[in-house]
Amino acid sequence: MAGNGRGRKDPVELRLLKNDKAHAHRYKDDNPPKASESKAVAPDTLSERGKEIFNEIVGRIEEMYPCSRTDTYALTLYANNHEQLEFLENYLRVAGVSYTTEDKFGNIQYKKHPEVEIHAACKTFELRILSEFGLTPSARAKVNLPKTPEKKKNAFADLDETG
Repeated sequence: MAGNGRGRKDPVELRLLKNDKAHAHRYKDDNPPKASESKAVAPDTLSERGKEIFNEIVGRIEEMYPCSRTDTYALTLYANNHEQLEFLENYLRVAGVSYTTEDKFGNIQYKKHPEVEIHAACKTFELRILSEFGLTPSARAKVNLPKTPEKKKNAFADLDETG
């Protein structure tokens, strides 16, 4: 299966940015669904902080390539996850990552908060979504932006004004 090594195909936009002529034959018969032309908009179901996160990530994606309304579901998941990640980071800063309990024999035991596991899962999920949109260094390194041709300046253009 063609793609990025993990068994799935890259979106058309990323393939065009990579400009991989050697593997273009793999996609000659592909007719993938087109993304919508309109920009992604935060759904009303998000909290105020979630909407801020959503708009921030859309802005970052827009710096690289157009972000489609079709991406709203994935970006909503990202915004909810990031909001939960912020909450867990603040909670773990205050509560600490571990706590002590006493067993039935009177021994003190150190245990990690269950939130530590949830925090780790949130970070993993966030990295996965960021790499989907090409917003991690490794994902960005795979995208080769085409060079814009520079207009050649006429060396004699300055001499034309002397007349």
